[in-house]
Amino acid sequence: MEALQASALPLGYATLNFGNYALKEACGQIEKTGNNGRMQSLKEIAKILGCEVEEKDIKGFAIDSRNVKRGELFFALKGEKFDGHTFLREVASKGAVAAVVEKGYVGQKYGMELLPAEDVTAALQCLAQEVQKRRKSRVVGVTGSVGKTTTKEFIAHLLAGKFKVAKTPGNANSQAGLPLSLLNGEGGEEVLVAELGMNHAGEMAKLMAIVHPEIGVITHIGRAHAGNFSDGILGIVHEKAEILRGAKVGIVHPHALQYKEVTNKGCRLVTFDIAEVPKGLALPFAESHLKANFACAAQVALEMGLTWEEIGLRALGLKPFDLRFEKIEKNGVTFINDCYNSNPEAVQAALENLPRPKRGGKVVAVLGEMAELGKYSEEAHREIGVIAADRVDHLLCYGKETLPVVEIVQKLGKIAEFFTDVGRLRDSLWELAREGDVVLIKGKNTNKLWQILESID
Repeated sequence: MEALQASALPLGYATLNFGNYALKEACGQIEKTGNNGRMQSLKEIAKILGCEVEEKDIKGFAIDSRNVKRGELFFALKGEKFDGHTFLREVASKGAVAAVVEKGYVGQKYGMELLPAEDVTAALQCLAQEVQKRRKSRVVGVTGSVGKTTTKEFIAHLLAGKFKVAKTPGNANSQAGLPLSLLNGEGGEEVLVAELGMNHAGEMAKLMAIVHPEIGVITHIGRAHAGNFSDGILGIVHEKAEILRGAKVGIVHPHALQYKEVTNKGCRLVTFDIAEVPKGLALPFAESHLKANFACAAQVALEMGLTWEEIGLRALGLKPFDLRFEKIEKNGVTFINDCYNSNPEAVQAALENLPRPKRGGKVVAVLGEMAELGKYSEEAHREIGVIAADRVDHLLCYGKETLPVVEIVQKLGKIAEFFTDVGRLRDSLWELAREGDVVLIKGKNTNKLWQILESID
């Protein structure tokens, strides 16, 4: 297959406005940037946002008051449970030199320069788009309902054998997390591997406008966030498929081809399958979902000009990302720490890939509730119950949404317990787990089930 060659960025989102900021007009206004496109001049940043301030050097950018460092610019974002404007005193005390605030803010400055904006998130995205445009790196964009962070990490690792590669850190894939990672990035990379997430309609287009992927990757499309879409899975498909708009190549899960929302995006589509990986290529893991992540990453590497020989050598250094099917041996028990995300497809993959317990051992699963499924929640949890009853000896469930799981598992003759307190669940698990057992701990990050492992002696 012919490798992609570097060329001009796609134009599909070049004129998208972030709030009141038209990037088509703002392009080229920054006169003082650091090496590799980093913004260092507060005055020039203010010019893009349509305001005036005194000149100061900017050493970095922050959206979380707890992480602010001296010399940084703080964005006072608002969410359902927080308001960044209430932390201005704190960020000033930590050495922030300026903050982007809403135009209606009338509070104190605390010694900082304030940059008023109609929409603080839009201002953050606007600045990130300008930085990324100046860097001109080739971009691989990765989205999907499951496996996107691991696949992103695998892609970056494989490509690092041939290119200077940057990647979005951790799961920085949100409307604020992605642009913040770009603003704080070192720059100078040949290839950026960016993870793009979404919870609601319209969010993918905004991220696409920032990074303009040359290759768009869809790992798998499932029911994660289905409760936020009136048309369920079709709404999710449509939103995920936006990553293909303007891309030259789309690398997608074979199941995605059944949806016209994916096939009508105009780029060349390529599917991935572990069966297409050369038989002699060794991988440091055996789980089917990790192999699928690798097959996807390998297809990206082939498109970028790597050979199977080069891919095979790099593959030996692959490993699951933190909180993604991590195997931890403690006191003779094999714990599977898969506590970052939880949706029907992810839970099924975890249950189907559990290692076998040692002779005399049993399989225990700790499952947290799956969120943002809306009207699909009860059905999805019941489906998980059927799968769990076939593969688990003893089930511990956390959160009210898991009651259908408990009901189904008990009905099918297996042991299932229900908890609303993590501490009581932890105590029950320690009484239950014995040497030789396999224990899966699977839940969404906000369940904080990973804290169970922190208490192991």
